[in-house]
This record gives sequence, structure tokens and C-alpha cells, in this order.
Amino acid sequence: MIKVLMILLSLFTYETKADDFFIKKNFVILGQNPVPSTNPISILSCGNKVTVIPRKNQISKKWSFVRVGSFEGYIKEQFLAKKKPQCFEDRFPKFHNSFRIKLSEMYYWARLNHQILENSPE
Repeated sequence: MIKVLMILLSLFTYETKADDFFIKKNFVILGQNPVPSTNPISILSCGNKVTVIPRKNQISKKWSFVRVGSFEGYIKEQFLAKKKPQCFEDRFPKFHNSFRIKLSEMYYWARLNHQILENSPE
């Protein structure tokens, strides 16, 4: 009887757990809020692993709340991939390593990514 009750209880309860994803574009903003003009917490690159944290009070289905190391913030779901993508730096490591990109330039390209995404048709 207790076994049956446990099985029935497990059918009606579910637990959403954190899941790992990868960034699929270079220069993506980890933001404080789920809006394109948010204050940045960090800039992420293609292939970075993030953990999506499910939230009961999800504000927008287009944004995911993620953890990267000790940082937590929001990322557009379109920048996330379940499998590690083939990134530019993976395909051309010598060329990529010759870049000397400043943080301010990374921020510029990240903002541009968000602008392109916001203005593109769905």
C-alpha cells in the first residue's frame, strides 16, 4: 500500500533541476535583468558552460537564469545550446589566439549581438 502511494505521489510531483548548456555565440552578456539593455555581470564566449537554474516565477520565456562559476544572471535562450558548439576558436585556434581583444571591445560586440537578435524576425 505504501509503495503504491509513493508511486502515485511521484506521478503528481515533479522537481525541476538545474541543467547544463553551452554558449553558442561569442561575446554574450550575462545580465542582471532579463532585458537587452541590462547591466552586464560578465561577458561570455562561445563554448562556455553555464547551468540553467529553473525558477518558479520565470519572468520571460525568452530569457534563462543561469549560473557561471560564482556569477548568476540572465541570458537570452537563443544564445544557449544543449551540445557544445563548434566555435571559431576551436576551428582556428592559432588565428583566434592572435587576437588582442580588450574587454571594452568584447562588450561592444556583445551589445551588437543583442541588437541584431532583437531586430531580427523570429
